[in-house]
Amino acid sequence: VVEPLSLCPLPSSVVAQLVGAAPLVDWELSDIQDLGRLPDTSESSAARPSLSESLKVAEHLAREACRDDLLCPEDGDLVHAWLGFFARMEHPLRELTSLTCSVTEQQPRHIPFLALRVQHDNHNLIKAVCELQLRLAALDHHFSETSAGQFLLGKRLTLADIGGVCALLDAFRLVLPATTRNRYPAVLRWLETCLALPELELLGGVEGVEFCTWPLEDELAFDTRIAEALASSSCGPMPSVPRRGDHVGRPTANGDRSPHPHPGGPPQARDPKSPCVAPLPDS
Repeated sequence: VVEPLSLCPLPSSVVAQLVGAAPLVDWELSDIQDLGRLPDTSESSAARPSLSESLKVAEHLAREACRDDLLCPEDGDLVHAWLGFFARMEHPLRELTSLTCSVTEQQPRHIPFLALRVQHDNHNLIKAVCELQLRLAALDHHFSETSAGQFLLGKRLTLADIGGVCALLDAFRLVLPATTRNRYPAVLRWLETCLALPELELLGGVEGVEFCTWPLEDELAFDTRIAEALASSSCGPMPSVPRRGDHVGRPTANGDRSPHPHPGGPPQARDPKSPCVAPLPDS
């Protein structure tokens, strides 16, 4: 029997395993800002939560468990900003994986990703691929110019890495052809480094992740179509990535707030001692 394809576990599932949390469906956390009752993020849930929902839950679980190794309090704003960076990939990622899942849920691994191949002239699909590639290019550039370590914030794994790997893994293994994946070597190295860690064993490890293959002619045709779209003005510029010192108006390590440059004062921010989850950044 050939094992069917399945989606990558959500960030909240990975963090729940790391901190030994009870099944999330049983939790009553109505005091959590912007979440109300937490959704069931188990893999058996009929309604899979959104990526942004799961990232918020993952951040809450790490804070409740006092996992400073994941939250990196000295760079808490930066971790939160990276989660927002990946949350803003949700629309293109959902567009791509939803096209794939309906076809591949019942398909064995050696019949990969027909949905994307047969629909690669679809305007919405092309737009989603372009948007994702712009963000991947920004992420790859970040890793390429950073000499401080193998992870988003340097030399150690944080919640930002867990959220990013869970967000991107399905696009790399289920959707994007090799020619596209290989444009982002630094991102691929980061994915491989993270997957090799015991903290992410729920994702299957390096050996357990199989990337899709396309016929060469399909890859070339797809590449050409995407290159044409990226060359047009409709795709927009490459987004910026979070950097240290860019984020103000959030609590600092000693509980003070840094000045906020925008009229009207700072947006609502969380108290470090509160279980509340701050909204992920919108921009």
